[in-house]
This record gives sequence, C-alpha cells and structure tokens, in this order.
Amino acid sequence: MTTEPVYFYTKNDPFYELSNFAPFGFEYDGVYWPTVEHFFQAQKFLDPGP
Repeated sequence: MTTEPVYFYTKNDPFYELSNFAPFGFEYDGVYWPTVEHFFQAQKFLDPGP
C-alpha cells in the first residue's frame, strides 16, 4: 500500500491503462466505443426527443 498519488495522464505513466484515454474499447448497447472518453463525450449529445 502506498500513500503516494497515482497519476495516469500520459501514455508513459505506469497506470495509464486506468485513463479514460487508454485504447481499450468496449461495446455498449450494440455500439463499439474505442475508449471510455469517446463514450463519455458522446453522452453530451444524446437527443432526448420531444
């Protein structure tokens, strides 16, 4: 256990795979998202309809 902060901002950081930008895609409701960040940003533009 460590009390040091864990950083994962750049590709060279040891915990980069925890970043929203890490290149690990996933499928949700039949749509493939290349990163969590893609999914997160797309949620800003959902059309709730009338």
